[in-house]
Amino acid sequence: MHIKKMASESEKTPENSKSEKIPENSKSGDKTEDIIPEKQALNPTSDGQHAMVMEKSVGLFSAVALIVGTMIGSGIFISPKGVLIGGGSVALSLIIWFFCGLLATLGSLCYAELGTAIPKSGGEYAYLIHTFGASHPTWGPVPAFLFAWLAMFVIRPGMVSIMVMSLGTYASKPFYGDCEPPVVVVKLITITVL
Repeated sequence: MHIKKMASESEKTPENSKSEKIPENSKSGDKTEDIIPEKQALNPTSDGQHAMVMEKSVGLFSAVALIVGTMIGSGIFISPKGVLIGGGSVALSLIIWFFCGLLATLGSLCYAELGTAIPKSGGEYAYLIHTFGASHPTWGPVPAFLFAWLAMFVIRPGMVSIMVMSLGTYASKPFYGDCEPPVVVVKLITITVL
């Protein structure tokens, strides 16, 4: 559905003052009217039509919760043992963690720069479509599509499976004391949680 133009201010009545009515779609001959809430902005596109844009409303608490929710994964519960065994000492393990933290900080600074340079919602997909979308009408959106496809079918399921296997391992450890829990038990807990 394409929105051609908004109703003028003089057409507003008291019963629709909180929302604006859009005139009927002249192409289809539809007599129905669409109601767009006042908070949703209509921005003109290059061809003169209007597109709906989401309102930006992320406060400090929401931003901190979002970052903590996306940054803290199951790796913090799994990798310290391997780093300590590989490093051989606590001091070397802390140095390794420090340098890995610096590397992760560089990645987060890149995302901060992308977020301020390309203020669109959609994460990596939006950045890729913005970068490559205009280069070619057919092949421009392909990198964004491939990333979205990989994220949906490979990256996210892999992350979820690792987190759930960590949960299965840690949920079964109290019942086996100093011994490693059997793989079958870990897999059963993992499948049950999934």
